[in-house]
Amino acid sequence: NVTASNNTVTLNGGKVNEAIYGGYAESKATTPGTVAANDNTVNLVAGALGTGVTLYGGYAKTKDGEQSTSGNTLQVRGAFAVKEVKNFQNYLFVVPQSAISSDGSAAPMLSVTEAVDMTGASVVLAVGGDVTTVKKNDIATLIDKVKTATLPEFSSQELVFNTFGEAFKFSISSFVLSTKERA
Repeated sequence: NVTASNNTVTLNGGKVNEAIYGGYAESKATTPGTVAANDNTVNLVAGALGTGVTLYGGYAKTKDGEQSTSGNTLQVRGAFAVKEVKNFQNYLFVVPQSAISSDGSAAPMLSVTEAVDMTGASVVLAVGGDVTTVKKNDIATLIDKVKTATLPEFSSQELVFNTFGEAFKFSISSFVLSTKERA
């Protein structure tokens, strides 16, 4: 058995130009047994990623090819650009002030060259600790290219918070996070 599970990889500065794997398990054995890369987490906090970088939640491969993975999480806390995002089943976006604008001009939290397949994914949203100003109809783009025909499951279709003396409601539409005053 070959496993690479329950790992956490955090980018909190510097620059990475190669692929990032939450877990990488490979066996070339004729009868490899279990090959798994599950329940891993990749945290993007600060720093830079090369435009050719692919992010993998888990990568499990036998002589017969790539195996399925499960329970892998991508946590994004700023603006990052990558080539591809693969094998993540859970996404957590902690939306910072820099990702929020009135006209959608702020950089996407995750800008990708290859559209992200979000089939069956779970998405959780949180408001970053640096957020001090949010106005009605403000926009934050989570991912700029998604190839899934249907939106993934959200842990909450709305986030309501009372941080600034007013209640705001975040709603989801095509992976754009926008604010609306609470009714």
